[in-house]
Amino acid sequence: MSLDSLDAQVDTLRQEAATSSANFAREAKTITSNSNLSDEGKAAAKAEVNKQAKDHLRSLSRKETEAINMKVRDLERQLDAKAGSTASDIIAFRDAQDRAERFDQSEDAVKALERALRTEDNVLAHAIFRRGMEANWRDVLATFGNAYPEKKSIVSELTYLREAQRNTLARGMSYMWVNQ
Repeated sequence: MSLDSLDAQVDTLRQEAATSSANFAREAKTITSNSNLSDEGKAAAKAEVNKQAKDHLRSLSRKETEAINMKVRDLERQLDAKAGSTASDIIAFRDAQDRAERFDQSEDAVKALERALRTEDNVLAHAIFRRGMEANWRDVLATFGNAYPEKKSIVSELTYLREAQRNTLARGMSYMWVNQ
């Protein structure tokens, strides 16, 4: 799935959420104005509408999160596949990940990444890149992208998607329901 396709899917989910919210609000308003229902009947009917709305919007939000996470996993697999697939490659990658996870500051990670690139230690370079992704260290991502121009588009897409994963405010606002 391309990034454009994912963006379209997210837009569709958010449009569905907006339409559903409007429909549920309209339904709650109809219940409120229904003179055939008692106050208890109105409250029970509105409680059911509120539950349905919350459940539906929560489901749409989960679908968006799953779509983004699936695309991130796909791109990460594309990058990790380049690190090697033999048993010794996998062990080396795990060791490199352990080393990379020790970095607390991007400056130290960039220095180690540059050293790994100079010595052509691709496994360590990929591990440091992954740590940079997790920590949102843009200088690490830029250094990695510049060193591997053929991977620059994947790095850009991952950076964009990681930001989308962290932007829970926009997602929360898109799928928010206020009891009617």
